[in-house]
Amino acid sequence: WTLMTAKLAEADAANSSGNLAAVHEASEQMGAAIHTLQEKSDMVAADAKTKLASALKQLDKAVDEVHHGSEEKDGEAATAGIGKIKGLLPVVEGLYPAGALK
Repeated sequence: WTLMTAKLAEADAANSSGNLAAVHEASEQMGAAIHTLQEKSDMVAADAKTKLASALKQLDKAVDEVHHGSEEKDGEAATAGIGKIKGLLPVVEGLYPAGALK
């Protein structure tokens, strides 16, 4: 989770300065972090697992949007994906027990 939030901040700053190569690199690391969450999220309550799976799928799709946008030098697509990630992170975090991702 720490890697995910750090790389989001890094991608956001790099995108703001037009450094799409750095955005691309950060998006690859965010993708890896999401896959780790998908594999290791056994602390989530049973009734929240379906919501978590859906939220992580949406998060993965948004990271993919950032990845492809930055790869194709499309700053608008990268910006849109970063915005989606920012909106999804609180949703994902809210499905875990308080403090579990800190």
